[in-house]
This record gives sequence, structure tokens and C-alpha cells, in this order.
Amino acid sequence: MSRPILTTTPHTIGKVTYYIESKSSEKARENLEKKIENLIKKDLGKPPEPPCFSNKNG
Repeated sequence: MSRPILTTTPHTIGKVTYYIESKSSEKARENLEKKIENLIKKDLGKPPEPPCFSNKNG
């Protein structure tokens, strides 16, 4: 049995770059577009990070 080829594809949305690792499989149920969509949905479900404020005066 041959080893599947692993492919890494960067996708940037806004300021976030997602690195998608994928490999071919005859049993796969999602393609790259569906995988990206699921990652975005998962990321959107996270609570927002608090804003960073800096004091330039000292």
C-alpha cells in the first residue's frame, strides 16, 4: 500500500492565515473547501480575545 501525499495549503482570511494539511483518502467525506469552512466556523465560535491597549506615555 502506498503512503498518501500530505499537502499543506495556506489560506488567509483577513489577518488570520490558516494552514490546511490534507491528504488523499478514498474514504474522505470532506474536500479542502469544506475543511476550511469548518475551521472558520470553529474559529468564529471562540470567545473574542480582549483588546490590547498600550500606554505610550510610560
